[in-house]
Amino acid sequence: MKLLKLFLSLASFSFLLAQSPDFSMLNEMQQPKISIKNAVLAKVHGKTITVLDIMKKMDYAFYRNYPDLAGSEPAKCQFYMASWKHVLNEMINTQLILADAEDKELKIEDAEVRKEMESRFGPNIMLSLDQYNLTYDEAWNMLKEEMIVQRMSWFRVNSKALQKVTPENIRSAYKNYLAINPPEKKWKYQVLTIKSHNEEIAEKKADEIYQLCSLEKKSPEDLRNQLKKNSDENLTIQLSTLYTADDSELSEKYKSILSALDASSYSKPQALKRQKTSETSYRIFYLDEISTKNAASFEEKYNEIENELLQQAMDQESKNYVSKLRKYYEYDHQKIELPHNFEPFSIEQR
Repeated sequence: MKLLKLFLSLASFSFLLAQSPDFSMLNEMQQPKISIKNAVLAKVHGKTITVLDIMKKMDYAFYRNYPDLAGSEPAKCQFYMASWKHVLNEMINTQLILADAEDKELKIEDAEVRKEMESRFGPNIMLSLDQYNLTYDEAWNMLKEEMIVQRMSWFRVNSKALQKVTPENIRSAYKNYLAINPPEKKWKYQVLTIKSHNEEIAEKKADEIYQLCSLEKKSPEDLRNQLKKNSDENLTIQLSTLYTADDSELSEKYKSILSALDASSYSKPQALKRQKTSETSYRIFYLDEISTKNAASFEEKYNEIENELLQQAMDQESKNYVSKLRKYYEYDHQKIELPHNFEPFSIEQR
């Protein structure tokens, strides 16, 4: 089974990066100033979270992912405004998970944190931290909290999700995949059209051409010169280009005609009487080739389906876990109600 990376949604900024606006043109703008309304946004298990706290988190994500825009105040402010509610929610959940970890006496050794510090910030840690506007202690505590959240998420979320994804579930999901992805046929065909204002002439010539095509067992292209000889002032014979169409692109009538043919064979003439003119047309269909595109096999789809089911199960288990923590630690009773239109960040022209 393909190894799925540990559940990180409670401690990552992938959502922010996916939702962030395009900042590519903002460096050329006049640099305004960011106005900040600092306030207490939440109190969780004795921990107070302020606007400045979420700014610190967002700064790290911004500098790490948009280093070329580090000096752009408009870009940073847009990032703040788009992200602060999500980051606040993450920080609340993080504090609840940390409280759970403390109750369960989960320990992260200093050596583990030190190793992660070196991996994240490189050998010259202090220089890197300056770029992210972080002190050593802030970075240490941030990484330690992330590691605790990851560890608790594995115990409380991932392990449960893994138990829910069984071979039977995967096979059932594959059957659903087959139901919405049936084999699809691809048709290559041409159409010979015989037109005349004289219905008797059109019918007779259509039968002659059908006999010619069937006896010669050649493609319409090979018979093109012979077909031209049959055209005169009372009769028009047209040969279409080679069409390629999927099942979904064919009309039911065309599909019915072509389905009755073998490759490299012709249909009997199909009469088409036009209502608005006296002209009579006959069509002869030539099926050049038919191929079938089957859905991916169970073996080809196994890992993809397994990972999708795991992600779905982890998302659900994560919601369940956080919901239980909020109830257990009575967070809703401590929740600070912010004004409906509260916006802690805005742009102020210098």
